[in-house]
Amino acid sequence: MTGSKLPRVPYLSAQNNLLQEKSVWHLADASAEIDYSDGAETERSLETILKNATDLSWRSADFSKDFEDWALNYHLSPVRANILRGLSLKPGGRVLEVGAGCGVITRFLGDSGFEIDAIEGSQSRAVLAALRCSGLTNVSIVRADFNKVTLPNEGYDVVLFIGVLEYARRFSPQFENSVEAVAHMLRRAARVLAPDGVIVVAIENRMGAKYLFGGAEDHLSRPWAGIAGYPRLGNEAGICTFDAKSWSSIVSSTGLQHSFFYPLPDYKMPAAVISQPGVNLDGAHSVTWRYPSVHRAENSIITSPMRVQTIALEDAGLLPETADSFGLVLTHESTDPKQFLPFGWIIFDDAESSSKGLKYLDPENGASWLVGPDRSVFEVSNSEPVSRFWLRTLVETNNLPAFAELVESHADQVISDLGGVPLESLQIREGGRIEEGMFLRPGISASNLISTKPEWLCKALEDFWLIGQPDLESLSCLQDCDDQDSFSRKTLSVMEAARINAGRKTTSAIYWAMGSEDFNEINKVSVDIDRLLTRHVTFLLPKTVLPKALIRFDPSDHEIERNSEQAKIETFALVGGKDEKHFDLIPAIREGRVEISPNLEVKCINKSVYLEISGSDPWMVLDLKTLGLPSDFDFCEIHVTITWE
Repeated sequence: MTGSKLPRVPYLSAQNNLLQEKSVWHLADASAEIDYSDGAETERSLETILKNATDLSWRSADFSKDFEDWALNYHLSPVRANILRGLSLKPGGRVLEVGAGCGVITRFLGDSGFEIDAIEGSQSRAVLAALRCSGLTNVSIVRADFNKVTLPNEGYDVVLFIGVLEYARRFSPQFENSVEAVAHMLRRAARVLAPDGVIVVAIENRMGAKYLFGGAEDHLSRPWAGIAGYPRLGNEAGICTFDAKSWSSIVSSTGLQHSFFYPLPDYKMPAAVISQPGVNLDGAHSVTWRYPSVHRAENSIITSPMRVQTIALEDAGLLPETADSFGLVLTHESTDPKQFLPFGWIIFDDAESSSKGLKYLDPENGASWLVGPDRSVFEVSNSEPVSRFWLRTLVETNNLPAFAELVESHADQVISDLGGVPLESLQIREGGRIEEGMFLRPGISASNLISTKPEWLCKALEDFWLIGQPDLESLSCLQDCDDQDSFSRKTLSVMEAARINAGRKTTSAIYWAMGSEDFNEINKVSVDIDRLLTRHVTFLLPKTVLPKALIRFDPSDHEIERNSEQAKIETFALVGGKDEKHFDLIPAIREGRVEISPNLEVKCINKSVYLEISGSDPWMVLDLKTLGLPSDFDFCEIHVTITWE
């Protein structure tokens, strides 16, 4: 599709002598264009893609795919428009877009019915923006320097600075610092803004979490550049971003009001947004977990568990200071900026995954689909995503066996109680109960359920690696795991080893009671046994027991996983008295002078006694007063030699 001329005359033409060439307007007396580009090769690729596209609309499938090139994705992806989609902008309003780039947001505005003057300083980019907006009669592309254009008073309902103000000083060298350059541009924007209009700013946060933990600054590709305050390289390049406090100060100096919102993972490719009040609403930490930091530049130095550190900042209420990007809406004093942010948080719809998105207003109004005719309202839980809990636990303990035990116990819950809901849609309450999370509804159906435990574990571990990879790679317990497969294999092998070990472990116990007393947990002593290694067991009673007592022996004092098992008893003796006398109980057992539970069978072969255990509560009781113990025989130990077969 080739570009056609845009017939619309810019509103700027009333104050400026504009000429049109190749569908781009420019000042008749314009000086040299602004030199800003991603390179000639990238721009040639963009031109080819745009000319060959069958559909130039903002949501075109031609631009929804991954081009495997950051610059191409940035200039074409429909996701870029999400920075504005959640805002309440005047329908059909007049928009001044400063720094239109290659027209990706311009096209969204045009398709949405706005009247747009889109200023772009680079001639090559302006041509690409005009090509992207071919066929739209409500868009004008103007190649100009914003600072040199004569602007109409109160001429626009919306003014946009999307990814622009970080370069303010580069193109305004007359100012001593970036703060002055930004304030100057905002004052100019304020003069053209209608009384009830809004200025929208999107920019990186100098104190973003990814920068705090070693991520390379997006423009300079240097770790710590922004954190250090751009003392040299940023100053020389005319690049500067700001923290939240600085933004509040800058806006205040212009006489405007403002409110923040937070695009996730950043303003460049926002998959979700959270308003300033929305930070404290239910589900917010699930949204931030779903869309973590993305490093857009090379040379990052990440040596610590960044995701868990970011969780700590968010849980401490510091997301407004450490979000990787800021969105700001600025208004005149007579207009409340919050009216342009009618949401708590939004997860945007995604054509590729068929997700309809979610929009959460507040607890009273609940959450609803972002798109589509279904206006159903959902409650939102503030429980923690299970994968978030897993990562916090593993980073804290740095103990893979303990983590594997946790994951397996959760898998048992999910399969038995929830039918195999995927990990991404699970949340955990403070008490440890697993439940379906708010992300079940946007896309999880019966076809997504994983009904068998082995399959669920494999998929959950694969997904968990993708979610937590940077943090997992920093842990010593996983130092030999360098990819998804090795992590899954190692964790599953630890689980299998634990199951084998669990099959070897059991607990034997002795209870005692006097007269008509019932057996209880107070008069009890137990010993942990390894079925393969333990033979001789000594039960040390906390006090002496008289010879008229009832003695109960539980060879396996817990529920067994096996259908049945056998134990061979070679000795069973009471030990007590000053001389540590022994009284052998084997004869009484062989003679059947014992009471046994239904799931225990006693067999005597030669001189040995065999116990056949077929249930979860095996026991046998001996009444010592019927066994002829000496009247002065009081005992405090019971010795058993037992072999598990």
